[in-house]
Amino acid sequence: MHAPALGGIMLSIGIKLSLDDFALAIKRPLPLSVGLIVQYMLKPGLGVLIAKAFGMSSMFYAGFILTPCVAGAQLSSYANFLSKGDVAVSILLTSFNTIASVLLTPLLTGLLTGSVVLIDAVMMLKSI
Repeated sequence: MHAPALGGIMLSIGIKLSLDDFALAIKRPLPLSVGLIVQYMLKPGLGVLIAKAFGMSSMFYAGFILTPCVAGAQLSSYANFLSKGDVAVSILLTSFNTIASVLLTPLLTGLLTGSVVLIDAVMMLKSI
């Protein structure tokens, strides 16, 4: 499936949701909290473990840290839709992750790669 077709599918996934669907998702903070914790703690932690376990060079080590620190893409909403999950929670989680990534990606990248690769987290934050 090429990008324009996927973009049309992505738009249509959330189109039948109502404000009540999002209100219900917000009233259940556990799924959103778990999603944010996994995104910004578990994924970067696994990146560090894998990079260290395989003795990655500094360039690959930085990649294994940076990639998990970046917020999930909208494709997660499509996967959620196909698996009959809560699409409203998925859309909210993607939105929250995207907003949080402005601060957390430079912070985590600087903290987790600072001893291996010099990254100016403040400059990265300014550029975002």
